[in-house]
Amino acid sequence: MTIIFQIDYAAQWGDELVVRSSLQQEPLAMRCLDGRRWEAALEVGAWPAALYYKYALRKADGELVYEAEAWRRLALEGTPYPAVALADSWRVAGERALIAAPYTSVLFRQKAKGEGKLNQHACKLTVAASCIPQGCVLCATGSAEALGRWDRQRPLLMQPNGEGGWHTGFTPAASQQPICYKYALYDLEQRRIVGYEQRADNRTLPAAGGAKAALWRDDGAPRFDLPLPRGAGVAIPVFALRSESGYGVGQFTDLKLLADWAKLAGLSMIQLLPVNDTSATATWADSYPYAGISVFALHPLYLDLAPLAACLTARQAEQLRREQAELNALREVDYEQAMRLKWKYARIAYAKEKSAVFASKEYQAFFAQRQEWLAPYAAFCYLRDQHGTADFAAWGDYATYSAAKVAALAAPRAAAHDELALHYYVQFLLHRQLQEATAYCRARGIVLKGDIPIGIARRSCDAWVAPHLYNMDAQAGAPPDAFSATGQNWGFPTYSWERMAADGYRWWQQRLRAMAEYFDAFRIDHVLGFFRIWEIPLGAVEGLLGCFSPALPLSVAELGQRGAWFDAERLCAPYLTPQVLRDA
Repeated sequence: MTIIFQIDYAAQWGDELVVRSSLQQEPLAMRCLDGRRWEAALEVGAWPAALYYKYALRKADGELVYEAEAWRRLALEGTPYPAVALADSWRVAGERALIAAPYTSVLFRQKAKGEGKLNQHACKLTVAASCIPQGCVLCATGSAEALGRWDRQRPLLMQPNGEGGWHTGFTPAASQQPICYKYALYDLEQRRIVGYEQRADNRTLPAAGGAKAALWRDDGAPRFDLPLPRGAGVAIPVFALRSESGYGVGQFTDLKLLADWAKLAGLSMIQLLPVNDTSATATWADSYPYAGISVFALHPLYLDLAPLAACLTARQAEQLRREQAELNALREVDYEQAMRLKWKYARIAYAKEKSAVFASKEYQAFFAQRQEWLAPYAAFCYLRDQHGTADFAAWGDYATYSAAKVAALAAPRAAAHDELALHYYVQFLLHRQLQEATAYCRARGIVLKGDIPIGIARRSCDAWVAPHLYNMDAQAGAPPDAFSATGQNWGFPTYSWERMAADGYRWWQQRLRAMAEYFDAFRIDHVLGFFRIWEIPLGAVEGLLGCFSPALPLSVAELGQRGAWFDAERLCAPYLTPQVLRDA
């Protein structure tokens, strides 16, 4: 079996194209056929169910520059041909911006159909297009009989592939090649083409190779003169979504009510503040949503207790109703009391249904997929409560994280097991409730957008488990500006990007994958921090003593050339005169 990679690219002298794929560790070198067309062949013993691959430019110095966007996925099941030629186009940044999840999963969602039958055709056409007008589908029309011979009422209709694209297949007669074709919009009600892609020249499909080879072409994005989608949304923290069914504070299930309101208001997006657990001090100070004790765990504050009612006695249910009414009557959120209420009744429900929940396949799948972070998080919460502080430096034998010690704490017969398992249970409930809210928003055509804080709390499970990934002797913040003459000090450790790069930024990949379970889009807080961040020494209070990291330094000579006076003793240490103190 042979996979033939083909792509057009005008490389500079000394550079070459390569293909990276899931079938081999080393890049596959391509050969240039005529100065622009590149080709490479990969022999496989049998067709894999799926192939992931990506093109890259190998510079003369060996550096690999990959094409933009995600890895390509090729489904090969049901292919009857001994060879498949892939005619691809190089993907550039921004070209496929509208193929993101908000468009493909929510705003212009299309139900994908199977690929197996399409793979049996000698020719398969694929394009990336998500914003197709309602009531229309994409089609291919052209000179071949299978493409309708340019008849507006007989084009070859395409079907969505579930990845923001459309595809179709056909097997032309050899005498019909080469084939000229275009992509068009087909109105399902009128049963005719209502618009062609805006390009003067027709596309050309060369010979497919007869019965021995198939030609599958990826034409990138079709060129339609369609208006870009426009919309509006609302940004709000979950704790502000107070409802009669709540407990003095918003919860994940209230997102359904907000989605209903957004739909009536003509909005198409809901953006939330961070939803991760911030429980470090068990006080109102934990209400700050950007200081999570875990970038994976969801906040217990947002747990809806209503689904747990069956676990309560009549007396407990009545007591809950009274406490609920008291909290809902408050003008402001009583963070501490709301947290105590959630944990009180979560414990009661846990004692009643833990055996049934933990035996369920749904929970077991949940735990298996998240055990790597869930077990340390539960241990962190337990030790925080035992020692009365989230400062793990004060935890004695547990000050330094040990996977073996955590496993011992969580062992079924260990004294702490039930306390740790309670956190597993609550996280499972939160996961299920947020997923239900996400599905409800999508069904209403509302995009749910999350918020990814740039930092982690210094006293957090993340810092306890992997302190080497962070600069624990530094603090992140912002330089002096119009908002603050002394700058800002957020207190978060900065990232050790070199160590994160050593394992391919695995921690970031895990973090983004975890949040992608619930959100269609992300806001990355202070995204500039990925490139440079204002770094402050650990002992400093204000942001004044920080500097950008990384930064290109200036030498004393360079400052002098620009007429700037420099004195290390005067300018590199705090300088407070009596007059400064009097003015303060």
